[in-house]
Amino acid sequence: MNYQLAARLPLYADLEEFSLFLQARTPVPAERVLKWLDASSVELTQAKKGSQFFQSRFRTHLQKLLLETGGAGGGLGEMGAKSFSREHHWRAIFCALSSLASNADEFKMLAAEHYLVFVNNRLLLLNRLLGVEPMQAVCGMPAPTTEDFRAHTTFPMPPIR
Repeated sequence: MNYQLAARLPLYADLEEFSLFLQARTPVPAERVLKWLDASSVELTQAKKGSQFFQSRFRTHLQKLLLETGGAGGGLGEMGAKSFSREHHWRAIFCALSSLASNADEFKMLAAEHYLVFVNNRLLLLNRLLGVEPMQAVCGMPAPTTEDFRAHTTFPMPPIR
């Protein structure tokens, strides 16, 4: 699958089509949900801490890339392929994107944005399973969307055309 996916990625000519491709990969996969339903609170807490650590590290890395180079460039590859989940083929997506030229920065940043939504969805589910009420539920607000994430980032994101 990795090679097929890598071969297909450059075929996305516009950001909107690529965004739809990625949007389908932001929910937590059913297999993971079922696994976590049977997990102990210790295992769930470890998964939560791992996701929080990655989320913080990835955001910091993206901010650094944007400040230094103005884009993702080849910098996403510096995270290491194993940093990304295999779920929904995220690892293969980032491997394929890191091999593209720097003129694909908008695609790389869009993938990074959607991956952070995926990680956030994992954290929301883990919090729910651990009995921690998400802030949105406490305040009566809907769960965040990609557009919400875009509005609250501390680094500029390219607009989806």
